[in-house]
Order: sequence, then structure tokens, then C-alpha cells
Amino acid sequence: MKKYIFTFIFFFFSSLFFAATDYRASFLKGNIQDKTAAVREASSDQGIWLSAAALKFSLENKAYLGKDRELDSLVVAAILSIPDTFFDDKSNPDTAVFINDFTNVFTVFSDSSTVQIALLQKIIQIKDKIDTSSFTKILNAYIQNLSPSSDASVAKAVFSALEAIGDRESFVILYNLWNNKRLSSFSADIEKALISLSSISSNEIIQIIHSKDINQICKVYALAQKNTQISKNILCEIAGNALSESIILTDSSSKLTQEVKVLQEQSLLILVQNKWTRASSIAIDYLRFSKKMFDNNVIDEGSFSKVISSMSDISPIDSVNTLCSLLEEYNNRKEKNEKVSDSVVRAVINTLGAIGNKSAFDYLLAVTYLSYPEEVLAAAREALAGLRWQ
Repeated sequence: MKKYIFTFIFFFFSSLFFAATDYRASFLKGNIQDKTAAVREASSDQGIWLSAAALKFSLENKAYLGKDRELDSLVVAAILSIPDTFFDDKSNPDTAVFINDFTNVFTVFSDSSTVQIALLQKIIQIKDKIDTSSFTKILNAYIQNLSPSSDASVAKAVFSALEAIGDRESFVILYNLWNNKRLSSFSADIEKALISLSSISSNEIIQIIHSKDINQICKVYALAQKNTQISKNILCEIAGNALSESIILTDSSSKLTQEVKVLQEQSLLILVQNKWTRASSIAIDYLRFSKKMFDNNVIDEGSFSKVISSMSDISPIDSVNTLCSLLEEYNNRKEKNEKVSDSVVRAVINTLGAIGNKSAFDYLLAVTYLSYPEEVLAAAREALAGLRWQ
């Protein structure tokens, strides 16, 4: 029994002794390895003090010690030892001191990928607890000077960080890098960051869309579409601008490439799905453009019919006159026994019927007196019955 009591007393006082250990003395007296050990062992307030002291020591002595593994280890230990919860209190002035040290560490320890990557991981972990703007500026400056010879591991870590804390300036710099063929090895990582930042960079995307370069329009539009978190309003603004610019730049049939066709079809679909009537004038321009492409056999009747049908969702008021003129043209051609597409005529009729504007009455009535197939005549009768007279 006495043996058990002695053992208990021994462990009790031992725990008190170790609990009372002050690692600050070890840090102040010891070499770099001792300092690192002290930072790793300490906890609570003592640990915070030691992390701050370690960062201060490292920054002040980096110029004298140069590239040094032991110093790198000390910095990494200091960064990782600070608990994320320490940054919960934004009013604590010490948090600003640490953030300032972090930005200095990234620059001063530019020769250590280990330090820079550890720091970037820490920033990502605490991004929602701190103001990251100063650190984002540091990263923007880093990627601005990126070259094919840059450390790939650090560059990829920077792209991942900017994916989380980047700003609109980051988007512009990254987009320019993405178009730099010399940096093609980073393309996938850059694209991932761009997709994430597209939701806060609508103005920058629209500027690119108005750059008069159809290839860039297709590229930047594809980026925005891949962001599932982007708001519907922003996506519609981008889609409307992309559709408008593509019409202007594709002024001839030879310029309507498959890539541009896909861009236009996807843009239209987004506008239809969201009933984006703000793009009414753009939709009418696209209707006229599509008719030109259809008449030149560049797009098929199915594609043209979709454009016609979209008017009831995007331009239910402004498009009526254009649709009536289109139906009048087809009626005149039918009356002369010229070839017309029955499916396209039916699309015009159904769209006018869906809109229900009484201005379409004469043109729809004229259909019923012509030798259209029964399905076209039936569509015209149904559209007439659905017109609103008040």
C-alpha cells in the first residue's frame, strides 16, 4: 500500500513540475535547435509568446544566417504552433502583429519553399478570422513576377491560396498568366483559381469580353460558367455581354466557328432560364443575326427555332414587331410557292401565341389562308385563340 502511495505522490509532484516548466528560459538561453524545441513544447499563453519571439528572432537574423535549415525549422514551428483559435478575437492587437510578421516572413524567406508553403497553409486555415488583404497583395506581387523557373511547389501553393483569398487584381494577373504559353505547366492550377475568383470579378470579365477578341470572349465565358457558386445575376450579365459582343465580332458566316456557336447557344440558354428581359435588345439582335446565318445555311432550322422561341422569355414585348415581320416574310414566300421551313414558321407562330400580343392577329390569320401543313395551321389557330385583347 505504501508503495502505491509513494508512486502516486511521485507522479503528482512530477506533473506539477512539468506543468510549471517555463520554456521561455530555454528559448532565450538556447541555440536554434533549443529554441525550436521550446516553441514545440510550450502551450497556451507561453506558446503564443514563444511563437512571436521565434518569428521576431528569425526575421531579425535571417540576413546574417542566410539559407539555414535550422532557422527554417524554427519559423515553421512558430507558424504551426499558433492555434487557429487565437485569431478568433479580431480586437486583439497581437493578431495584427502576427499577420504583419507573416507577410514579412513570406518575403524574407523567399529561398525556403518549406517556410512559404507552411505559411500559405496557415493563412488558408485562418482566412475567415483575419483581414487577408495585406497578404493577398504580397501574393499578387509574387505571381506578377512568376517565371517558368519559379519554384513550382510554391507557385502551386500560391495559386491555391489565391483561390481562397484572392481579389479582383489577382484575377487580372492570373488571367494574363493563363494566356502566357511560357507558363503552360501551371495552366490547370491557374484555371482553378480563376474559376473560384470569377464570382467576385464580373467587371473584369466583362472588360475582357469587350476586348474585341472572340477567342478571349470564349475563354473567359467558359471560366465563369464553371463556377457553380456565381450568382445568377452576374452570370446573366456576363452571358448578355458575351452574346452581344459575339454578334458584333462575327459579322460574316465564315467567322461563326463551332466555338462561337456553343458560346452563343449557352449564353442564350442562361438568359432564357432566368427570363432575363434586361437583355431584350440583345435577344432581338441575336434573332436577326440568326436569321442571317440560317438563310446562309450556317445554322440549321432547329437552332434557329430555339432562338425564335427564346423571345417569349427574354423579349416578350420588344420582339413582337420583329417576329411579325418574320412571319409576314414567310407568308409572302409561301404565297409565291417558294420554299420555307415549316418548323421555323411554327416556331414563330408558337412564340407569338405565347406572347399573346394582339398586334400579331393579321399575320397569324394570314397563315390560315395559305397552304401550310395542318400542324402549322393548327398552331396558327391556337395562337389566334390565345391573343389578349385587353
